[in-house]
Amino acid sequence: MKITLSEEEKKRLGIESWSNTQARLYASDIAESVLFIYEHICQRDARPRHAITTARNYARMIELKAPESYIEEARQALIWASEAAKEAAVEAILLDDPSAHCAASAAAHAASLDDDMIFHAMAATYEARRAAFYARDEILKKQKQEQA
Repeated sequence: MKITLSEEEKKRLGIESWSNTQARLYASDIAESVLFIYEHICQRDARPRHAITTARNYARMIELKAPESYIEEARQALIWASEAAKEAAVEAILLDDPSAHCAASAAAHAASLDDDMIFHAMAATYEARRAAFYARDEILKKQKQEQA
């Protein structure tokens, strides 16, 4: 997977100094920015939204230094939410909708429990950009069909 951010974006974001918590919160924000694309296609599927919410809750518990038992509960919830978001992304492939797939993938990256959350934040950014790109292409295609 190629994740492309300009040097200006990297500098502006200060990526190299992020903690895993900051990276998770950023990934959650990015994933949420394209979530409407997924929810438009899969209106009754809340798995990606749940993954984003669970990722934020986990990050906030870490940030607030919550009791270990609470953090462990949040971590277990995050494991389930991450898997569910991955399943939603796969199912979107079966719907032949790349924009929905990418939006769900962004949510799955936000909910990842990998130690390298900076990677997942950048992967969420990449998937969100792809979701927007595919959605734009779909809109343009429909406009051309309507004009024909």
